Amino acid sequence: GACTASTPTPPSVIIASPPSIAGSKASGGASFGPQSFAINNTQVVLVNDGVGTTTDACTGNFVNAAALAGKIALLDRGTCGFAVKVKFAQESGAIGVIVADNTGGNAVAGMSGTDATITIPSLRISQNNGTAIKAALSQGAVTASLISSGVGTDSSVRWLMGEDSTGFGGA
Repeated sequence: GACTASTPTPPSVIIASPPSIAGSKASGGASFGPQSFAINNTQVVLVNDGVGTTTDACTGNFVNAAALAGKIALLDRGTCGFAVKVKFAQESGAIGVIVADNTGGNAVAGMSGTDATITIPSLRISQNNGTAIKAALSQGAVTASLISSGVGTDSSVRWLMGEDSTGFGGA
């Protein structure tokens, strides 16, 4: 057997403020973009692409691109592929993306797609968490962090040793 067992921490969206929705939100990673990242305490801005469902980020040249520059873009799943949405957010100046699911309540899943030109991280959260963030945004600023499983400390590493090991002074 292996000498160590390591369970990576799942990626997460951590809401810093407002307090009403603060905390770590379970999230799914993307098959595209960086796999190791940490964007800390950055303002979240809801995407407005100006067409149809304005928050689905399926049309480039976002109406609110200036507001997204240097921020985390919040956008909705649906209509087009995940990589398409994230690329448009990147082109609008976002440094990270939160994709709110459009179905499933509390369910969380990853995001498929490929685009080697995507350089910003993205995470997918549940429909319910997305709805809560949007409600908070209507009341004022929301600040969040995007943390991947490859960053931070992993306290799950365990050394396995026999109980009669002389390294521990015997049984």
